[in-house]
Amino acid sequence: MIKNIVFDFNGTLVDDLDVSIDALNECIKKYLVDVELVSKERYLEIFRFPVGPLYQELGFDFTKIDYNELANFFISYYQSRAFNECKLFDEVIPVLKSLKNEGFKLYILSASYIDLLIEMLKKYGILEYFDGLVALENKHGGSKIERGKAYFAEHQIDPSECIMIGDTVHDIEVAHELGMDCISYDKGHNSHSKLKSINPKVISSLFEIRNHLN
Repeated sequence: MIKNIVFDFNGTLVDDLDVSIDALNECIKKYLVDVELVSKERYLEIFRFPVGPLYQELGFDFTKIDYNELANFFISYYQSRAFNECKLFDEVIPVLKSLKNEGFKLYILSASYIDLLIEMLKKYGILEYFDGLVALENKHGGSKIERGKAYFAEHQIDPSECIMIGDTVHDIEVAHELGMDCISYDKGHNSHSKLKSINPKVISSLFEIRNHLN
């Protein structure tokens, strides 16, 4: 029986796709020469975690470009626009209210930096809906899987009583590694077809979550 619903954040609750693509392309313009910018269509097919190998495929040579410098540039650009331009998906607040009223415990499991995540949740007015936040302790990435395992163990959460809502192939992988089922949301960072090729449970509206909880 599902008691806990674990949400990804970026691309699942907040629509940050365009800003994320622009941030990636700003990195390409700053650090690379004669490399084609990434279109939205291409991004939706190639985006994945960890991002390091993806960046290398795009032409970033980490023997010549410092990864931390690149990450800081990306984060700085992203943050300069995210707070003003990135909005919650329209269904988020009514869906969170409904699930909370039905007695589900709600969590976020995100690859975001924890301080930034909290700041954004406060800005959007949805921090109060969540029973726990699982995010990364530094700005340069890390493993959602390891953070999730540690949190579940510490708080004695049974993964078989959880379902994850995420927008990427990586979220499917994370859910399976943690022993959870997964619902994929197709308005985020991977295309519907890419998600559907791996996970039969793909939704186009967060209101559809309820159809998969019985």
